[in-house]
Amino acid sequence: MAFETEDDLISELRNWFDNLDVNFFRDLNQGELIEKRKRPRRQRLSAEAKLSKQGGARGRGGSHGSIDEGPKTAADVSSNTPIKVGTYMIEKKDMENSESYPIWRLEENNQIKKFDLKVVNGNVKHLASETTSTWMPSMANQFQPIKVRETEVRESGIVSTVEVLEEYRPKGQVNSNGVPYDRFLLTEKPGSGNHAQEFMIGKLAAQHVRTYHSLYHFKYWLRQRCDTKVKMTKESNKSENLTDEIVLDKCLENRNWVLQLFDSLKSLLRNGGDASS
Repeated sequence: MAFETEDDLISELRNWFDNLDVNFFRDLNQGELIEKRKRPRRQRLSAEAKLSKQGGARGRGGSHGSIDEGPKTAADVSSNTPIKVGTYMIEKKDMENSESYPIWRLEENNQIKKFDLKVVNGNVKHLASETTSTWMPSMANQFQPIKVRETEVRESGIVSTVEVLEEYRPKGQVNSNGVPYDRFLLTEKPGSGNHAQEFMIGKLAAQHVRTYHSLYHFKYWLRQRCDTKVKMTKESNKSENLTDEIVLDKCLENRNWVLQLFDSLKSLLRNGGDASS
């Protein structure tokens, strides 16, 4: 089998991995590599068809790279805002606690009243509790003023339920950066520089964002590792002038390398490890 370009060889290697099943790896562990590898390969496109399909793939790209998570509050109420009677606030230590954070309101007679978080019909509410605490002006630097919507007020005028406005709820900050790539070809888009994004997510999503990020870009990282393996194999056998088909066979017959790739995916699925490392 002849390959027109090195990219064709890389694509063939990637296609082979795309077609793998669990039984292959079970047999691989028993040393039966060659027979299970021999399966029909995907039909390669003609040059014209490739150009057509590549053009259609544009715009479906991804952006590989790193992703960082960090706590951040979206509230933009200044910490210098004076705290007076009727002010709702959150303890600064709870700004990272997006799942169960309480809030407080300054009452008369130097008291603060606690409102506990409760999910009501899928909506996050804060219900007034019987808990109060003594307030001292020196405590102001421990709290961040917030804005709420009072949703339930008793006949006596006492607020019983409030809803913290979205922009004042504790959230997690995610910073993502990388180079955009074509999701069909898994190659970086020409002329694309590093792209950085910042967005806010809740605490629960923040626990899984790194895993999902690595899974989403796993095929890209797989192609990079296949690309590197092909180049290393060609370089180490330069004097033998191997055909592309033999290079492909040598790569796939390297049992340790194949298992390492599979273990990367297993580790990612099981433990949320970083597949790109």
